[in-house]
Amino acid sequence: MADTPFMTELDFTAFRKLLLERSAIALEDDKQYLVEARLTPLVRELKLKSIGELMGRLRAEPDSGLHRQVVEAMLTGETSFFRDHHPFEALRRVILPSLIEKRRDERTLRI
Repeated sequence: MADTPFMTELDFTAFRKLLLERSAIALEDDKQYLVEARLTPLVRELKLKSIGELMGRLRAEPDSGLHRQVVEAMLTGETSFFRDHHPFEALRRVILPSLIEKRRDERTLRI
């Protein structure tokens, strides 16, 4: 078994679809490295040869707990509410000013 089980483009596409359907996690095109990094420990734990073999098991056993294991492996363990600065910057620079402008006459804003 290789140090990092390689994933094909087809495997990556299938994992993206699975994650979106099962957890609403939408991975961007450039996140293949993340899937490989997060699923490699699960591949090793299950004594599989590759991430492709993991996908094969997922297809063969659609009602097993394996889907849940894959989704949990892909979740971000970080619990810091402010870990991602971009959404808060968008809130501060775009969303709030727009809401304030729209509610200028009422002079109230409830969030």
